[in-house]
Amino acid sequence: MTKLFAFYVLVVLTDSPLIALLALVAVVYFFEGQYRGRYFNPLGPWRRYQGRLRLQREVENNPADALARAELGRVLVEAGHHEQARVHLEKALAKVGDRAEPHYHLGLALLGLGQQEAGFTAIDRALEIRSDLHYGAPHLRRGDFLVARGKTAEALPHLERFTRMNASSSEGYYKLGLCQRSLGNNGAARLAFEEAGRAYSQSPGRRRHNRRWWVLAKLASLRG
Repeated sequence: MTKLFAFYVLVVLTDSPLIALLALVAVVYFFEGQYRGRYFNPLGPWRRYQGRLRLQREVENNPADALARAELGRVLVEAGHHEQARVHLEKALAKVGDRAEPHYHLGLALLGLGQQEAGFTAIDRALEIRSDLHYGAPHLRRGDFLVARGKTAEALPHLERFTRMNASSSEGYYKLGLCQRSLGNNGAARLAFEEAGRAYSQSPGRRRHNRRWWVLAKLASLRG
């Protein structure tokens, strides 16, 4: 309704539905980018696709290149192709099993396939090799997985661990706040939402990434 009203006002001002539509799209694009902390890049999906094709060719030309295979597995996980990623990552780990990241990405692939036990085991192995991997992101992703399946109480310690390791993440505090609220811990939830704001204000280097989560935390705290 708000966008329709804005479109109507722009039509009245410009006397041109086409110009009004273009202006509305530009305004929405700007504010969406500010909210999310990044703007949509129309070339991004194409570049990612080309990068994936390049890695696939490298692996086809040199199947013994475990690092290229591990990187391909990571890219496939990010693209949501979890079964393909699993195959490549398991083959890569046969040669580079001492590296944390392939274990972590294998864990994400297995979680994407709904295999909680195997996924958590792979992530545990990654953390054994490097406990501070991606500033605690493995704990956040485990929390996300459990929350998505309604296992909020199980997710809580993972989200708490992540916020202890990465105090500059508004995302972590926002998700921790939601988790606490769903468990009836309203005081703890309010504190977590406040911490999301603190992380946003005190981490200028991460402000673009944090903006969306800070806004969500602010709205969540207003809802009580």
